[in-house]
Amino acid sequence: MKKFLLIIAILCTGAMAQANSFSTAWSGFGITGKYNYDMGQSFGTTYYRGVAYGVGVGSDVFVQNYNLIYDKDEGKPFGATVRHSSTYSFASPMTIIHLTKKGSSQIYVNAGLGYLVSGYDSVRKWNSLSYRKEGIYDSLVDRSSNLNQSVYRLGFGVTTYFTIASFLKLSITEDIGFLTSGLSKTTEASSVGFTNSAAKFFKPTYFSIRIGITYRTPTEDERSLKNLKKIM
Repeated sequence: MKKFLLIIAILCTGAMAQANSFSTAWSGFGITGKYNYDMGQSFGTTYYRGVAYGVGVGSDVFVQNYNLIYDKDEGKPFGATVRHSSTYSFASPMTIIHLTKKGSSQIYVNAGLGYLVSGYDSVRKWNSLSYRKEGIYDSLVDRSSNLNQSVYRLGFGVTTYFTIASFLKLSITEDIGFLTSGLSKTTEASSVGFTNSAAKFFKPTYFSIRIGITYRTPTEDERSLKNLKKIM
């Protein structure tokens, strides 16, 4: 009788099923939509928990690298070339919506603040038509002090999960990130072209692929079934 009551209690507990939670460790790479000169690396962790049918909330904590170059003045008698490399750490609350019944495909939106980890701005300036006393010049200037210590980012993405084991999955994510504030305040009066586009240059759209390993916590139903099998 006690065994029977225990089974009933387990089944009743299982009926009060709780939503899954997902924890992912991932690494990625990507490029900017414009002014890209090298692939940027990224890595981080994502966690979310279901709060309603097909909907979850969580956080995305990650580090991302940006590599940019402006070289449209190359070949001109005067102008400037800007090369930028920076790494920011982001913490972004996120909302997830399932596209399939079991959540094997999802879309998400996140937004958060990023803090500068490291970075470098270099500006090469030249003028072969100068009439000043010093005449023709060509110089390389370190403008890293212009890097912004924090930036705001808005992200969208699609994640697909592939089952490896009962509660372990491989995740592949396509992410698009938009900066709402610039990476640097660098501008160059030597280049009219860059001066006019500096704000856009330092707010690149970033496209990335993330590959991760995800652990899905079992629901109460699944725990109850596992315990029931042990008893039986």
